[in-house]
Amino acid sequence: MPEVLALTLGGTASQSVFLSEVERAAAILDAQYGSGPRTTRLANSRAHPTRYPMANRANLARALKEIGARQGPEDLAFLFLTSHGQKDRLALDFPEAGTSDLTASDFRQMLADSGIGPAVIVVSSCFSGSFLDDIAAPDRLVITAARGDRTSFGCRDGAEWTEFGQSFFDRALRADPDPRRAFPVAAEDVARKEAAGKLTPSLPQMQEGAEIGAVLDRVLAR
Repeated sequence: MPEVLALTLGGTASQSVFLSEVERAAAILDAQYGSGPRTTRLANSRAHPTRYPMANRANLARALKEIGARQGPEDLAFLFLTSHGQKDRLALDFPEAGTSDLTASDFRQMLADSGIGPAVIVVSSCFSGSFLDDIAAPDRLVITAARGDRTSFGCRDGAEWTEFGQSFFDRALRADPDPRRAFPVAAEDVARKEAAGKLTPSLPQMQEGAEIGAVLDRVLAR
């Protein structure tokens, strides 16, 4: 029977919303796919610095290789990275620990080195669409919180979710475990919230590789 192996990563230590998303998204993935025993959490947090392993480049590379080693041919990896971002860059920001940011090309190479097979990859940050060119592949469904030239919203200390995280995980994926169907629901919800706040649309993105659909169908048919 196909299994889901998950990773949730929160990259910015100074705002608690990213640690919250790491935990809340992991709980939803477990509820929908039974991934709990196979979920790795990495988080930078000033308030809780030792709750999970640090979200630095070395730990991310190690976690990806562990998933790749454990993933069978019919299994699915579900990777969720949430933080601040710039073009082609995701913040892994814990200054006291000397972390350095993750670039899109770094992430591409880590994925290649890991041996990870079919995967859903969700990158939630400003300008996260700039990662698409580097990490899209035939056996991947890649979802980003914003287009490559747009910001996303909701990175508030004390919040439970960012705006995209709430729309995608808490509203859409909680109701429908198929991320292909959850995405347009989430994108519409994000657009509604942004219009109400008179914000520049973030324009979330999804790119579906030609081979990932059959894997998702098997996982969802369990």
